[in-house]
Amino acid sequence: MADNTENNGSSDTHQRLFAPRPEKSPLTTLFSFDTTLNSTNTNTSASTNNTRPYASAQNSPPPRDGFSGVASAAPMVPVYESAEGGSVACGDGATDRPSSTAFVNQSQATNLNNHALQQGQLFMTYRPPPPPPLLDRPLQLFNNLNDFQLLRTLGTGTFGRVRLAKYKDADKFFAMKIMKKVDVIKYKQERHVMNERWLLSKLNFPFIIRLYGAFQDAKNLYLLLEYAIGGELYSYLRRAGRFSLPTTKFYASEIMMTIEYLHSMNIAYRDLKPENLLLDGKGHVKVSDFGFAKHVPDRTWTLCGTPEYLAPEIIANKGHGKAVDWWALGVLIYEMLAGYPPYYDQTPFKTYEKILAGNLHFPAHFDPISVDLIQRLLHPDPIKRLGNLQGGAQDIRRHPWFAGVDWNGLFRRTIMAPIQPRVTHSGDCGNFDRYPEESSDFGSSGASATEDPFKSF
Repeated sequence: MADNTENNGSSDTHQRLFAPRPEKSPLTTLFSFDTTLNSTNTNTSASTNNTRPYASAQNSPPPRDGFSGVASAAPMVPVYESAEGGSVACGDGATDRPSSTAFVNQSQATNLNNHALQQGQLFMTYRPPPPPPLLDRPLQLFNNLNDFQLLRTLGTGTFGRVRLAKYKDADKFFAMKIMKKVDVIKYKQERHVMNERWLLSKLNFPFIIRLYGAFQDAKNLYLLLEYAIGGELYSYLRRAGRFSLPTTKFYASEIMMTIEYLHSMNIAYRDLKPENLLLDGKGHVKVSDFGFAKHVPDRTWTLCGTPEYLAPEIIANKGHGKAVDWWALGVLIYEMLAGYPPYYDQTPFKTYEKILAGNLHFPAHFDPISVDLIQRLLHPDPIKRLGNLQGGAQDIRRHPWFAGVDWNGLFRRTIMAPIQPRVTHSGDCGNFDRYPEESSDFGSSGASATEDPFKSF
């Protein structure tokens, strides 16, 4: 549902922009934010940082400084099993391989909860079982920073960082997202932060990162998240150059089911990209970063996302719905198969021009079925876009590109993932880049430096 600020056509909401795409990625986009668009944002020098490096793809730019650090942060096993059996080579140069009420009102929240309880009507063959209680403790008891030992940084962002956190009473590890209140307020991200916390508390799906606790002190907000020990899919893609067709199909299928699940609850994700796709210890997807996700039964006008993944209706400010996620899926499939997104350019605004022009070109190695699927997902008219037709997500499942996919096996994660992360122990950080550590005032008490809008966090 579009909030009131969007429906009344206020100019500041109609001119929201997305976060710059980071040049170096690990978990940076966990802190993505949108800013106000004005004439000062259009200069090319400011927009250069909105691009990211792409590995040796045809007609793609050369890698930029810092690329090797991203690639080396995610070691891969030399050979792994593909989703369709057989071996897939990988490695360098391999080609085969506010408060929650700002979000929804009470009646809407009740409807969303009821819909979640009834989701089995849609997911009759792969409804998620109730998760067992973690450590035999109610989740709400994970609300004290003193219960955890904060270890090395996994990623940094505009207003915080993600740290590996060990539960002191057991050998259990989590990713603790720590956000500085003063910076969240500075960048006007209060609503996004509250939305993410509220949404993650409601979602239960095998391929969505789980929330185990949320708490705060005088200066910081804390989200206790499932630790996806395998790192970012982005790192593996950059290292491999591009993925094989079986590997792409495997991950596209898990992501497709996740989008289908979110849309069944009228939630648009709106931030699909490889940086937000983490892998668990067995190589299965964990979708992260729900700061841009929103309950959208009809249309919304907030402009947010990543330049290369924006649907044309977002750029044209025509209002958009959940169909933007199917567009983003088409971009993602293209990027996994090619090594770079279809409308890539050096600046965001040139990228927007390409998206609006609709000039879609495919590398020679793309097979006709892949081309057809991507063309249907990247249809410029959301009414005619695959996934947004009368058959919904089932139309995507029925496409020949997904022929032979064992959806139930994927959902139950009984099929071996094509990427097997190298993991030596439950607190292994080897699949993440290293960051400088900082001494921060965690667990501080007393009044906040600014008026605290996070009372219900």
